Amino acid sequence: MTVLTNREFYRTDRDLESATGIRIEIGNWIFWSKRAGGSNTAFQARMTVLRKPHERLLNAKVGANDEALAQQQQDLFQKLLIQAAAEKLLLPKWDGVVMADIYETVPEGTDPNAEAPFSVENAVALFTLQPDSFNDFYKEAAEMGNFRKKVVEDQSGNSVTA
Repeated sequence: MTVLTNREFYRTDRDLESATGIRIEIGNWIFWSKRAGGSNTAFQARMTVLRKPHERLLNAKVGANDEALAQQQQDLFQKLLIQAAAEKLLLPKWDGVVMADIYETVPEGTDPNAEAPFSVENAVALFTLQPDSFNDFYKEAAEMGNFRKKVVEDQSGNSVTA
């Protein structure tokens, strides 16, 4: 097992974080994503803009017996997070996503097994319809270790120590 120095541990690849991204596989779906954090400041800025009109609701104190408010806050935050991720994390390509994945009921005349074209709207539809898949995606996109320079070099075989 390779032991990383602190410098290696915290040194992420800024290009992966905010430009070229990493490959994330969820079942038969393949996404390319920038990092939710680190040098990808566009994602956090988008979240700030999306949250602004909802600050009062999102910051409301939840009482001991106020599950409805807590659920409303969680649902809204998830919706905003999906929107920001579709706009600022996902790179405009994916593999394995078909029309049946993004529609609860596929429109008449649409082949449910046809490849779904990537768009922000389709990404939002997919992750809204499949919220657990979004949670898996976001976990990988937020994981600093996936964007660590030495780990990425080692995995690609480009490291001088490999």
